[in-house]
Amino acid sequence: MGATGDGNARSGPVGEGPWYCVQCLQGRLQEALHGTQRWSDEERERGLRAEQVEGDGEAAWGLPGSGVKRVTNRATLWYVPLSADNVNSVVNVPPLQYSSPEQEEEGRKRYEAQKLNRSESKQRNGTIIFPTINVDRKSKEPCTVGYSQSSLIHLVGPSDCTLHNFLQGGVTMKLMDEVAGIVAARHCKTNIVTASVDAINFHQKIEKGSVINVSGRMIFTSNKSMEIEVVVDVDHVLKSPQESAHSVTAFFTYVSLGKDGTALPIPTLKFETEDEKKRFEEGRVRYLQAKARRTAEATKKCQ
Repeated sequence: MGATGDGNARSGPVGEGPWYCVQCLQGRLQEALHGTQRWSDEERERGLRAEQVEGDGEAAWGLPGSGVKRVTNRATLWYVPLSADNVNSVVNVPPLQYSSPEQEEEGRKRYEAQKLNRSESKQRNGTIIFPTINVDRKSKEPCTVGYSQSSLIHLVGPSDCTLHNFLQGGVTMKLMDEVAGIVAARHCKTNIVTASVDAINFHQKIEKGSVINVSGRMIFTSNKSMEIEVVVDVDHVLKSPQESAHSVTAFFTYVSLGKDGTALPIPTLKFETEDEKKRFEEGRVRYLQAKARRTAEATKKCQ
């Protein structure tokens, strides 16, 4: 799983649509989802500054000179070590020395959870999202899947790749987040920000020179959040045609924010097919599960 964003700190007055920075806003999203948090006058006047902090995949923001930081992003990333001589060969991981049995058990639980998630994600690989090109949105009803569905096409160049000429995961995540943001903006017609990403799964390596289709569609909407499915398909233009399969898959959750930083209601998603209705109900299950996890984590911290 990866955290989105370009990792750069940007500052500017809050409330000017384009100046909203994903990392600056992340710390307020959960509060904004419940409508309990507003931007203070001090924050509007002085702006926000995002700062990267060292740690286990965390980033924090804080007001300049305030000495106070809040965690904005937290993620667990899983990597697979490959042989330096043969990139198709997976090598063993050296054992890790744990500080306690509890730490090892918590890590094992996360491992099993991501393993199950990858298995379920592979099962969904038969689902196809056809790239949208030159869509006549005037002929489509707003707030439907077809109205907001979006795609982009990207040629994988040298600057996108690792030393072994495979597309970097961070580049892929950035493109996926951009597409998800376009889908969310078209659905809401407001300022939107990323709230969370549910397990970005990389199913196969993407080689330099490939053309990737990044496609996103609205899956589920609650009162104050929306889930968008994004998939990456690969076209090996220099090779013979192969059976299409999703190379990368993920679910992005977005929220819509007003100029004062509070969450705005999300327009209800309208169904046009039974498949869309089925995917909506599946999204509702994921939404309720995520909500239950947040409640359990908050309860654990209070103990």
